[in-house]
Amino acid sequence: IVPAYFSDSKGNSIVFYACQTSFYDAEPPVLSGLDPVLNEVIDPETAESSRACQVSGLDAVRYEKEGRAFLCWTVSPEYSCAIEYDPDAVTDADISKMAESVPRNRQDNA
Repeated sequence: IVPAYFSDSKGNSIVFYACQTSFYDAEPPVLSGLDPVLNEVIDPETAESSRACQVSGLDAVRYEKEGRAFLCWTVSPEYSCAIEYDPDAVTDADISKMAESVPRNRQDNA
């Protein structure tokens, strides 16, 4: 898991996590669904709430725990992502825009 930390002038923080999936070497390949590697970012069992949603047409889940929200989704068989943020400081619409800007192929970053 590789977290990247961002904050604004008011001290509100957003953490972006990129995780290599457990699907990476799966035989047969797993092409969809939320990868269990995201449990290292947020344990679904301890979340106070959750709701299914989508990011760029992919299945996603938004969890809340202890005043923080976590948008989690699997981008490809290679990697999954999570965005951790304060739901009182950042709108769901803004988080959705951030999530939709994540390329589906890590090579798109080059």
